Amino acid sequence: MAAACVALSLAALTACSPATPAAGTSVVDQVVPRYAGPYADEYRETWLRADIDFIRNVIRDEAISEQEWAEVVTRFDDCLDEHDVQLVEYEEDGAYGVERGAGLSDERVQAAMSECETKSGETVLGRLWHSQRQNPSNQDPNELIYECLIRVGALDPSYSLENFLRDNPEFAFPFLSDDGPDLYAKCSSAPLTVAGDRPIGSH
Repeated sequence: MAAACVALSLAALTACSPATPAAGTSVVDQVVPRYAGPYADEYRETWLRADIDFIRNVIRDEAISEQEWAEVVTRFDDCLDEHDVQLVEYEEDGAYGVERGAGLSDERVQAAMSECETKSGETVLGRLWHSQRQNPSNQDPNELIYECLIRVGALDPSYSLENFLRDNPEFAFPFLSDDGPDLYAKCSSAPLTVAGDRPIGSH
């Protein structure tokens, strides 16, 4: 659910991982693992599109461990260093900030970021890593946001999911207070962790 973005400035750049993996075919012909979990389709698609064996080695067991993700970020950081670009922060939602070396143009820094996202596996593995942490059961994001809004008291419990889906395109929700839009923003970014009156996971 994290949005993809790139912002350029003279001093620093900030980016988020693209939502879909880059197309490609691995040079090694391997049998696709029998994925069966909530993200089975996403893992299978990532395996088939992977263009480096590192990605396949990470997702072979249908999981990305903390250690494996740390290695991805390290590979990304090392690759940027080779281009005289410094990774200065990497946020939990996939956003990151960098500082360029002296004399590097926006175009060269952008090209380095794109190359390193691909070479390190940050693009495709980041999509799975962040999605699974935010939504382990791979539930419809709209349902998660709706449940969060009910839980935090932004909407009346009598307001149905069907009504939410109907009103969502126009953002025409009958919020119970002026805090409604702010609560919506919080529920959209972290629907499973925003606390409210109702326990998370209750129905």
